[in-house]
This record gives sequence, C-alpha cells and structure tokens, in this order.
Amino acid sequence: MKPFPFLAGLVLLSGVAAPGVVLAGCGDTLVTEAELALLLPKRYACAADARPEWGWKYQELHLESGILRDFKRGSGDPVDPSKDVGTWRIVGDAVHYSYQDASGSSGPFIHTVHGDATQGYSICSGGSEVARLQDDLGGGCTAGAAKQ
Repeated sequence: MKPFPFLAGLVLLSGVAAPGVVLAGCGDTLVTEAELALLLPKRYACAADARPEWGWKYQELHLESGILRDFKRGSGDPVDPSKDVGTWRIVGDAVHYSYQDASGSSGPFIHTVHGDATQGYSICSGGSEVARLQDDLGGGCTAGAAKQ
C-alpha cells in the first residue's frame, strides 16, 4: 500500500461505511496518552471502501511492537497476504503513523482517538472520523462487529 493513497483514502472515507458499520463523529471523549497505550495494541484501524459492497479498504493492525500490519486477505492468503506497512507510536494524546514502501517512507500522519459509551472508538483527523477500532479476532475487520 502506498502511503499517500492510504491517507487520502482515510480522509475521503470519513463519512462512508461498509454494510452494518456505523461511523461516528469525533466530538466525543478524547482518549489520552495512558489510555492509548492500553487501547491500541491488538486492534485494527478499519476504514470502509467508498463502495460498501467492496468491504474494507484498510484493515491495519496495531502490533504491540509499534508495527502497523495491513491485513489484506490474511497471513495465509497466497495472492494478497498480510504485510507490514509502517509504524505507529503514541506522542502525547495523539498517534503518529508513518508508512514505508519501495520509494521510502512518509509521515508522520497525526491522528487522535475518541471514544464514547455506545459506539466504541474512532480514529480522527481534523475533527473527522477516518477509521474505527476493532479487536483482533484473527480475521481482520468485520462489518457490524462490536467496536471495542
């Protein structure tokens, strides 16, 4: 995955959802530094494709090591397996994402995480939701899954 399309895709997808996915705004409670350290590892940033029938455009798993892994079709898929695409780190109350590809790296792209009692957690940029967080249940993002 190339870094610019990823970021542009997330910004453009702020109001688009896969079937069964409810996207929320980012006006709710900001998740702070200490909470982020507990919240992000082993969770996916799930961004829907512009065409809901296509499912998920990005399914990026936050590994505890600070690596960001794109699920694609899963680690066992012979055609489109999961692969490491960048890194993430917490700086204050924000998450800094950097991406690597054959041409080098880009970033950091700075996002905040916001939570609410009923909808779970949103990854936000400029006050708009760009992705939702979901637990890693071994199969990437799932439409309609409870947001944790």
